[in-house]
Amino acid sequence: MSLEPFVQELKLDIDRTFEPHSSRPRKVRDLNEDGEIEIDLESLDPPDVITDGVLDLGNVICEELALALDPFPRKLGVEFESGNDGAADPQDRLEESDKPSPFAALSALKEPPKQ
Repeated sequence: MSLEPFVQELKLDIDRTFEPHSSRPRKVRDLNEDGEIEIDLESLDPPDVITDGVLDLGNVICEELALALDPFPRKLGVEFESGNDGAADPQDRLEESDKPSPFAALSALKEPPKQ
């Protein structure tokens, strides 16, 4: 992991539909038998609203960038270095698995089943 800043290039194709603001109510989604709203992920998003003849492009750009940015960006050429946590060696992992479980002491506290 590196905390060095780096440049990341994004190329986006933004495909949005807009419609003028109208007084007609938006379609209310139907509930299923369990009373839950089902959303079809394959269906198109409803159109964005044009309010007073103005498109809110700042909101559109903000949404698209938030969806396009990599939540875990990686700088090219930087590799992950594991810390010295005591289990980096596979042999150490085997030795740790041979240790008794901390819950093994609880089994000694269990009473034998009454007959």
